[in-house]
Amino acid sequence: MSSATCAKLKKPIIAAVNGIAAGAGAVLMLAADLRIFSDQARAAFLFVKVGLSGADMGTLYLLPRIVGLGKATELIYFGDTIDAQEAHRIGLANRVVAAENLMAEATNWALRLKDGPLYALGVTKELLKTKRT
Repeated sequence: MSSATCAKLKKPIIAAVNGIAAGAGAVLMLAADLRIFSDQARAAFLFVKVGLSGADMGTLYLLPRIVGLGKATELIYFGDTIDAQEAHRIGLANRVVAAENLMAEATNWALRLKDGPLYALGVTKELLKTKRT
């Protein structure tokens, strides 16, 4: 699923991150509405390290809206890898859980959302998306 597809869906998208989310994987993670990291997860925006623009795949649009312009600039310029705790501290991860609990936690969130008011969630997602632009 592309980051553009995630944005068009009226249902909330949850990213469960275990291991490293880098490059295109990091952008797909950014496109999700909620991000749960395992305590072993890491993230990196490596585009400039391989000679590509930091704007690749929508990173420059999404990342500053999640972590703020200053931190996004640092992450994109240097391409450093951050751990789950740093991702949580800067707002990239909504929650950090033990690796063995990652999928259970993501499933729990998905079930909570499924049992919620789906129309209201869809409208809320659309309004949040409008707010980000």
